Amino acid sequence: MTNFRPLRKRSKNMLRLQNVQKKDRDLLWNINQKYLYEMTNFYDDPMDAIGNYHYGYFDEYFSDPMRVAYFIFNDDLLVGFAMICPYSNIDQNPDYTMAEFTIFPAYRRKHFAIDAVEMILDKHSGKWEIKYNEKNSGAKKLWNTVAAPYEPEVHHLNDNETVLSFMTAEKIADKCADYSIKKVTIDDYDAIYELWSSTEQSRRALNPVDDSREGIARYLKRNPDTCFAAVKDGKIIGVILTGHDGRRAIVHHLCVHPDCRRMGIAGHLVSQAEEALQKEGIQKVFGLVFKDNESANAFWEQQGYSLRTNLNYRNKSLNDQIPAGE
Repeated sequence: MTNFRPLRKRSKNMLRLQNVQKKDRDLLWNINQKYLYEMTNFYDDPMDAIGNYHYGYFDEYFSDPMRVAYFIFNDDLLVGFAMICPYSNIDQNPDYTMAEFTIFPAYRRKHFAIDAVEMILDKHSGKWEIKYNEKNSGAKKLWNTVAAPYEPEVHHLNDNETVLSFMTAEKIADKCADYSIKKVTIDDYDAIYELWSSTEQSRRALNPVDDSREGIARYLKRNPDTCFAAVKDGKIIGVILTGHDGRRAIVHHLCVHPDCRRMGIAGHLVSQAEEALQKEGIQKVFGLVFKDNESANAFWEQQGYSLRTNLNYRNKSLNDQIPAGE
């Protein structure tokens, strides 16, 4: 049985969450208005005639049992708040969506945000969605850092908004525990291609030649001992392809089923591949990651893969079916 990937060690902040009650309505309204004002840096939301910003679902946090709000305290000092609902931004069925979250400006850069979010995720185990605005660099960094260990799916709603969806460990443990690792063979092709096709980020990396049955068969013939799959109850739930030229190795198409993430399966597959490559005398391995895939870049950073900024990656297609940009 595999172990869960260890989470970041918490700071020594004395944070606590306090449920917002009906008697706290005015306080939550006031601090949410200040937050909405800050968000006008990224959204064109107008004020009404008396200087407030519209928030249509506010009172439902005091009547809808599916919604919950928290004040975030450090000792007895109010430093932020969070509002959570179960309603999806991407037509899925999450258990929880982070509707609003902020740490007040005076208390940022003290690890309050990451600590508070981890407390919330511990308290509410299940399938999560978190949306952020690409122009909000602080939120983008926070949510991708928090979500990286959960290996989230990334959904781009438009040019400005991104949704991260993921499932926390307690919900997926029964589905994906006690998996095994095996070498990939061409008999696994249909299952691994279906897995790659099930996620947007993996699907976009496929091409009709190299990832055809014939292309994968050719790759496995050259690299029979360095490609691995994670298997649970006879079903492939994760895969990694690695190959080398006798000097350097490259990682292709690491993918874990969305329902089986945050179990450490991706990290386990990487370790298995690295060990196999070392047995074949390979001392260095690299991979290509789309720049806009924030969660994947955060994952590889955690695995010890440094970003090279002193090189330009160039390629040339020798087959008309493979555009040079793929």
